[in-house]
Amino acid sequence: MKKIRILTSAILLGSILSSTSVFAADTTVVPGHMAPGTVIKFNQDKQMEVVKQGKENRSSNVDKNAVPEDLPAIKANMTVTYDALGAPIVIVPKSELNNSKISVEMKEVKSSDLKDTDQSSISRGSQSGKISWFDIWGEDDTASGLKSSSGAAHKTIKLKTWVDVDDEDTGNSTSVQILDRGPYVSGRILDMSEESFNQVDNTDNGVFSGSISW
Repeated sequence: MKKIRILTSAILLGSILSSTSVFAADTTVVPGHMAPGTVIKFNQDKQMEVVKQGKENRSSNVDKNAVPEDLPAIKANMTVTYDALGAPIVIVPKSELNNSKISVEMKEVKSSDLKDTDQSSISRGSQSGKISWFDIWGEDDTASGLKSSSGAAHKTIKLKTWVDVDDEDTGNSTSVQILDRGPYVSGRILDMSEESFNQVDNTDNGVFSGSISW
């Protein structure tokens, strides 16, 4: 009986150490994958706390070969939410917003209210790749400080820029506005809100091949 208890304890300890090593693989950047819908926060000391636990297998069309790329460095008070395929969407730390000259007011807005008044300052371009969706309403905040059913996340396009989205699988198209930052997975170019994704494809698919232009 003692041998069995010792063996069981060893297995449990090995499991804990193994799971810990996964998170400790690179403690300088945000985790590249977590269960879809998960929300994590880093405190002032850059220690991670799981605020909301997501669920695996939320999508039936997960690209298991997708790998993280250009993951953002962990910063104090950073919040990260994970999209329908488990890829991170990074929210700008409030400390950075407070230290900048930009004044951000968090409020819910309608699509008709979101108009870019400085179209001439936006660099034009296009991209093709995989497009996923995320729960923009499940976030405490966004990089732009705004939420909308037509919101989307992109790594570099100027915030509040309107982007045309074409679904190569269905032939449908729609327009979204960049309100957040992400996704950080190779081949993934855009994360749309669940509502805007549903306008062009089935959210159960989780991802589609498409192109964006702005």
